[in-house]
Amino acid sequence: MGLALIDYIIILFGGFIAGIINVLAGFGSIITLSLYIELIGLPGNIANATNRVNVFAMNLSSSYVFYRNKVLNINNSLLIFSALILGALLGVFIALNISSEQFKGVFKYLLILCLAVVLIKPSRLIKSEKALLSLPKWLILVLFFIAGIYGGFIQMGIGVFILILTVSLTQFDLIKSNAFKTFSIGVYTLIVLLIFASQGLIDWKAGVLMAAGQASGGYFGARFASKSQNANVWAYRMLIFVIVLALIRAFFF
Repeated sequence: MGLALIDYIIILFGGFIAGIINVLAGFGSIITLSLYIELIGLPGNIANATNRVNVFAMNLSSSYVFYRNKVLNINNSLLIFSALILGALLGVFIALNISSEQFKGVFKYLLILCLAVVLIKPSRLIKSEKALLSLPKWLILVLFFIAGIYGGFIQMGIGVFILILTVSLTQFDLIKSNAFKTFSIGVYTLIVLLIFASQGLIDWKAGVLMAAGQASGGYFGARFASKSQNANVWAYRMLIFVIVLALIRAFFF
């Protein structure tokens, strides 16, 4: 499907807004996927594949920062990292074997799930203490495997889910959990991206523009957060507003 110039302008501007909200409140992929599917009108499978371009770019740059600051250490988490990667491979296999319309149907119901999670405020579940829950190792691996399936299938909200699991179930503090989450998403997204690309499902122009918009929006959002005490509050309200609009569009139009 060919996109008009106005579509690319919307993608660039929408990516900028998504970057701001993602820095301040998370769940940036809700906005980018909603833009691709509901506003631009990309088929669901192409939107899902193209969204990985901006996700990979964002996590690659963040992982580099964590690495430079000596916060990232994957050696102590190889098992859960492997479980995530294996789960992502299964998730992308599922994504490749459903139709565009089936994906859009799943997408709109997952929007309801994400709205519920946002309203709960995941920050209440993310603490800086270590290993809040003590579970058998096999069960921890199963939970990360399931998270990987979700992430491989659709990116939306996975960062928050992995962060909650890592903080709650491992010996990592919040900063190291963030580093692990970012690096893990970056690695499996690269694998998923290559698989989608091999199937010709990526609109590279849209993906690169969205990545550029998100990068600039993330930079602006970080600056805004450092100067405004209410930045997170406004971003949180805007995120809820965008999700509700996407739900109305998905279910009634």
